[in-house]
Amino acid sequence: MSNMDNNEGIDVNDNSSDNNNATYNQSKNEIISEEIDFSKDDNELTGGSTSTSKAKQENAAKSSKTSSDKDDMNNNDYNGHIFPCHPAPPVSIKLFIGRVPKSYEEEQLRPIFEEFGVVNEIVIIRDKITNVHKSSAFVKMASISEADNAIRLLNNQRTLDHQLGSLQVKYASGEVLKLGFPQSIESGVDQAKLFIGSLPKNITEESIKDMFTPYGTVEEVFIMKDNATGLGKGCSFVKFAYKEQALYAINTLNGKKTLETCTRPIEVRFAEPKTSKQSPLPIAIQPMQNAPHGISPQQHVTSPNNIAYGTNFGVNNNYPRQVGAWKEYYSAEGRPYYY
Repeated sequence: MSNMDNNEGIDVNDNSSDNNNATYNQSKNEIISEEIDFSKDDNELTGGSTSTSKAKQENAAKSSKTSSDKDDMNNNDYNGHIFPCHPAPPVSIKLFIGRVPKSYEEEQLRPIFEEFGVVNEIVIIRDKITNVHKSSAFVKMASISEADNAIRLLNNQRTLDHQLGSLQVKYASGEVLKLGFPQSIESGVDQAKLFIGSLPKNITEESIKDMFTPYGTVEEVFIMKDNATGLGKGCSFVKFAYKEQALYAINTLNGKKTLETCTRPIEVRFAEPKTSKQSPLPIAIQPMQNAPHGISPQQHVTSPNNIAYGTNFGVNNNYPRQVGAWKEYYSAEGRPYYY
């Protein structure tokens, strides 16, 4: 099989189960043009609006069938509906919809999303005090694969009110983290790439494909090899056609079995670009009077190569003090810097 695209952006030495645990951190400062974070108010799809709509009542029985997010990984009965991610079970995901006309209620919004797949629930977002329509909604779709299709064809593509502009459709804030995806995962893109570790060094691409085909459509396999010996490095990348298929493989295989000639169980997780694994450069910040937490927004990057940590500040650097969104460290000269 041909080399997997963009492998040059992946850490090719990332083949250690001990040192390469996936990091699934959602960006704390996600910039959202219209979305409001309702998580603190527990404004989930099962509630949050003070009004009781017909759509909510119709979905109450359906929602009560699933007591937790784990149920989304089960093969639910959708009246024989075949999801694009088959044979992987569908995984539901919540979408945020912006620029919804105030004249639209759940029953008007539902058919738009049912064009793309099964819709579990819709909630118009309203002001908790005044109950005023906030021109936005949450839509919970039964499958990520169908949700991604809706994002591709609706986000900035369809307009319901020309004064508001085209619809904004994306994963709701926090969904990526909740489902276990890496921060680099793209909404509206079907494919997902996995990193596979603890493989025999003589394993073939066909053997890897056969191993992962039961979980979905394997589009590509790329084995990392030693240039000198031509042998495999014990790791590879596998690209699935859909995110749910990748999740299915992770949940079924990761750490569950040890392959022949290997000493550790197979490692299966989402591949992450090199840039997402590299530590950010320390940012030196000069305190400013009357600024929140005593931190000025003016900053400049300090190269780690120019910092020689002294024993006088070892404790501080090992256990940095949290200052707002920053951590406080000390250079060898005793000067504080933050990142």
